[in-house]
Order: sequence, then structure tokens, then C-alpha cells
Amino acid sequence: MKKPLGLILAGGQSKRLFPVTVPKPLLKVNGISLLEQSIRRLKGFDVYIVTNAQIAEEIRKAFRADRIKIPSFIIEPEGRDTAAAVGYGIRMAEKKRKHPWVAVLSADQWMPDDRNFSKFLKNMQSEIQKFPDALFVGGSSASTKAPHSHSQFGWIAPQRTEKNSSAVKKFVEKPKGTLLQKMRKSKALINAGMFFGRPEVFLKAYQKFYPEILSATPKNYYQLKRQPIDRAIFENYSKVRVIALPMRWEDLGTWEDWFTNVGTQVSTKNSVKSKKMKVSTGAQIRCKKVLISADEDFEIFGFDLEDLAIIQSGSKLLVMPLSKTRDLKNYLENL
Repeated sequence: MKKPLGLILAGGQSKRLFPVTVPKPLLKVNGISLLEQSIRRLKGFDVYIVTNAQIAEEIRKAFRADRIKIPSFIIEPEGRDTAAAVGYGIRMAEKKRKHPWVAVLSADQWMPDDRNFSKFLKNMQSEIQKFPDALFVGGSSASTKAPHSHSQFGWIAPQRTEKNSSAVKKFVEKPKGTLLQKMRKSKALINAGMFFGRPEVFLKAYQKFYPEILSATPKNYYQLKRQPIDRAIFENYSKVRVIALPMRWEDLGTWEDWFTNVGTQVSTKNSVKSKKMKVSTGAQIRCKKVLISADEDFEIFGFDLEDLAIIQSGSKLLVMPLSKTRDLKNYLENL
């Protein structure tokens, strides 16, 4: 049988993890980079990393240094958000060889325990065979996320709950107040940002809702409209189904995410200077919720501090409330 296609999106700039400049997919949890963990989840797939030329080169250097097999790449001429990345990735991969179905994951995602992910993929393959004209999205139950964080995610409301996959009624982006309560009571799922289906179905949807990507060239790629795949394709396609994930996942997009979900198990290696970043919590008994970071030559200590992030990387030092790090990108744009 032909291998299914695995696309791993790894083109984000990770501005919310300032001042660290290492691409987020290369940050390590328990000694293994987020990207390598994503590749392992797609064992048996024909895997491609969709990213830009600069990040691809950094990945090559890091994998070479760790003596890991260097993956195959699909190089985007320019980053234009996930709708363009997925469409371009499927289009380029299908030119090389045909695939029965495709799984699209993000290299930013971390799973504390992904042992059931292979079972999830087998279930997905079965559902794709049962509904060959559908596109699929993975969703998580509300119980997998802290209640105070629910408004930070997109939600998926199924028409009715079925055993394996359910038809999607609507997508709701970052609901608040009464609408959020309604999502919780209806047992809607949190959008996990994982997408599946047959390549020809994806391309059919792109032909209808985002045809520019099917003829884009390196010269005109920058003219493509920036939009996420949820909004461009999945909210418009009439046959979308959702399957619940049997495990917890986290998008480690901010320092608060790293502190809350990962804690001390964070490290990375700079491919140029070969320095390590270490993250630890509670450096002193009286410290509460303090993120202390240091490389091999520089240490920072915090006393009697609460809800404070202190991030040091190279010659840059960041100090700000940990709860505000989700807005770090906005702060940087105003510098």
C-alpha cells in the first residue's frame, strides 16, 4: 500500500518566545525537539516539513548535530499563513508521488503522552475510507484545557455526537461569555489544529475557495492572501467531520504555556554558538510562579517575586509579568 502523506508545518517565527531566536520546532522537551516528536508521531508516513529556507537550514544543522536523519522539506517562497502552507505543501508533495490520504500537524504542538496517537491515526484512516469526500479535523474535549484558557481557542460544534467522527455544524473562533458557556454545555470540542483527508479532496476544496494557491509561483507567492486554513477552507467546505483526540495536546506558543505545561523540562541548542538555554522554576523557596532562565555563562536569580517571567538568551534579557507573555508579539511591534 502507498504511504499516507504527512505534512508538518514549521514556518512560524515564534515572536512570542522573544528573546530566544531558535525556531520553536527545535526547542526540546525531555531532550527531544518538538519537531522530532512530530515526525515520530507520523511513523510510516511520507513526511515533509513545510517551512521557509532559513528555518529549513537551521533544522538541517540541528538534526545533523544530534545525528538525526534529516527530513524532507517543502520550501515556501514566503510565509503566508497556514492556508497557503497546506495547499502548497499538498500540491508539491502530490507532484512527487500520489498518496491515499494526508495528515497535517503543527511542529509547535506538544503531547505529554502520545502513545494513543497511532490508534487515533488508524481510526482516522478508517473514517476517511468511510467518508471519502469529507475533510477531517481533530478536536479536544474541554476537560483537557484549564477553564480560564477556553476563550483562547477555536471551538468546533458537531451536529450530533457520533461514535467515531461527527459532522461539523459550525466553527466558533475564541468564544467568550454566554457563547463560551453554550459551547461547553453542548460538549463542543476545542480545535486541535490537526487536519486530515484525501489529497484530491483538499485540492478540490482549494480550487473552490482558495484557487490562487494552485497556480502560485515563487514570483507571485507574496501576493497570496494571508489566512488560516480553518477560515479559508474548513469553514466553507460543506463536508467537514471532527474526531475527538484521545490525548491532551498543548500549543507551546508563549512562555506562560511553557511554564504552565512543561515546567523544568525545556532546553535548546543554538546551532551557531552551541549554547544551551535552561529553564527552571522556583529557584528559591519564596519564589512563586517565577520563570528563571540562564545559559551556560549567565545566571539570573529572583527573590520574593510572583507571576514574573525572566528570560535570558545570549545578550538579551526579558522581564515581564508571566501572564502578559501571550501579548508579547504586540509589545515587540510597538518598540
